[in-house]
Amino acid sequence: MSARLIGITARQTNRERRFGPDAACVRCGIAALETLVPIKRSILESHHICARENDPGLTVPVCRNCHAVLTEGQQAAGVTFTTPPTLLHQIAAALASLFAMLHDLCERGMDWAHQLTILAADLDAAYPEWRDLDSARAIGVTL
Repeated sequence: MSARLIGITARQTNRERRFGPDAACVRCGIAALETLVPIKRSILESHHICARENDPGLTVPVCRNCHAVLTEGQQAAGVTFTTPPTLLHQIAAALASLFAMLHDLCERGMDWAHQLTILAADLDAAYPEWRDLDSARAIGVTL
């Protein structure tokens, strides 16, 4: 085995040990750890769902690009990144931040649903028998 291949294998093993074999960005789903850029000795960043000032412990792992997108969404929603003066201000900011992220995830989910609808129509046109496959049947629905 070449020194280069040993180095690649060692880096992959270290990444899997640090993040687990199923580590992925919760927003875009990228799971190829070798393609992610290390940030301060990490590959995934922790996004504070409700902003750090409102709940420092509530985080999700995201890649650097998605972290920037989600933080921009918080700012666009009017979330301030300063210590809130009262509990009501804290809860309002936390909810605005949380729902900015959920809004982003819902938009992505709607895009995925739309793409699946297009794929189903394409399959119907090209391979109508695909609907007869056991794996294509709806779960819990009797037709």
